[in-house]
Amino acid sequence: MEYARFQEAWKRDRGRATTRVLDGQSWLVDEGPKPVGNNDFWPSLFTRPSPPPVPGDIPPCRESVEGEIWKPISEEDVKMALWATKA
Repeated sequence: MEYARFQEAWKRDRGRATTRVLDGQSWLVDEGPKPVGNNDFWPSLFTRPSPPPVPGDIPPCRESVEGEIWKPISEEDVKMALWATKA
C-alpha cells in the first residue's frame, strides 16, 4: 500500500516524493483506532500450546506417494484428467 501511494506521488511531483523518502516520512495514512476485542482474543489463541495429537486422528501417509510426486506426467494422465473434468 505504501508503494502504491509513492507511485502516485511520483507521478504528480517527483522532487517532492524524493524529498519525502529521504526525510523518512511515511506514506501510510492513519486508518483510525483498531477494533476493540481482537487484540484480546487472537494472542491468547496463538500463544497457547497445541493440544497433544489424538491417535488415529491423522491418517498415515501412503508409502508410495513420495515416489509418485516426482513421476513425470504422461499423455495418458492428461487425457484422463481432461476426461474427468468433462464428466
